[in-house]
Amino acid sequence: SWVEKKIHDVANQFIKENGKNPIIGCLGLTFKPNVDDIRESPAKKIVDNLISAGLKLIICEPNLKNIQNINLDTIDNVIHKSDLIVFLVAHDEFKKLNLENKNFMDFCGVSKFL
Repeated sequence: SWVEKKIHDVANQFIKENGKNPIIGCLGLTFKPNVDDIRESPAKKIVDNLISAGLKLIICEPNLKNIQNINLDTIDNVIHKSDLIVFLVAHDEFKKLNLENKNFMDFCGVSKFL
């Protein structure tokens, strides 16, 4: 719930500053980096709760082709279309991204590689 509160706080600040709801890009849903297992994944639970709260999300999970009830997108689309990027799982694919001039929140330690 701490992560969700932080994301809501930043989303609310974005609304105040820009007069519109942000598109939030969520990167990673699995239980741990570089696996395809979402059982008991904290990241998946966070995304489910953010969706339930009505936030607009674009989600990328590079280790899965699909997830029931969640539309997955590409890393490039998440980076280019999002107002705010949220790192939830430190997959290797995310450690190579160029996020110059992008707002992001790192909850998994991936930013030390950027």
